[in-house]
Amino acid sequence: MPHTTPVHIRIVEGLTLVHVKELFDAIILLDFDDAAGYGFIDTSIENTSLTSTLVLRRITYHTSFDRITQEFSKHISEYYERVPFMVDSKYGTLEVISNLTNTRRVVSLLSRLMKFNLTIADPDFTPRSFLDRLSESQIPFSLRRLSMNGLMINPGIVGRFTAYVADSQSGVELISSQATSSSEIEKLTFEIALDALETEEMVEVTVSRNGGMTVTCDEDDLQDVLEEIKDLLLGGAYNG
Repeated sequence: MPHTTPVHIRIVEGLTLVHVKELFDAIILLDFDDAAGYGFIDTSIENTSLTSTLVLRRITYHTSFDRITQEFSKHISEYYERVPFMVDSKYGTLEVISNLTNTRRVVSLLSRLMKFNLTIADPDFTPRSFLDRLSESQIPFSLRRLSMNGLMINPGIVGRFTAYVADSQSGVELISSQATSSSEIEKLTFEIALDALETEEMVEVTVSRNGGMTVTCDEDDLQDVLEEIKDLLLGGAYNG
């Protein structure tokens, strides 16, 4: 059953397989610690990549009201959040399967563990560059939704524009004619036919200006889909 998953890709500059193995050795020493409120589980290396899961303890506060005593009381509760991620020396990437806040937490922790002074940087792709890469490739796709800032209806009306795109080519032409800079495109949603899927189903990918994306596909297909997306964005294997 298709599932929508948030994904954030970051570039690890200068990453090699040796670095990945060193990072593995550091992570396995940092099991989940209840006092610290975080730690790593399910860490492994396969081929050129390291996969692991960051576990975070979250504390929430809520207030209850006793109707008999007419008094309020405060309560503390805990829950745990899992944040899967992968470090891949083939592409020189870190990909976090979570939201932007958790991505920043993973980046912060890994940066502290990477004593070999590698830099984890934001990717340089945008919704517009993703569209350009798709257009240049042989991958069948359709543009399905778009959100733009600074769209000029006429000289006196400029604003944000969000629309469902029934005709993909019309949407692409609108972007080409109206978006004078990449920053004016907030978000684009595509349906893409990828080789990773053995069926004729399309993968839905939404790319945002902040470098995040959401991928809608069967959970079992997610890693294969991300592999093709990285290949599309980074133009093949990384040579760090």
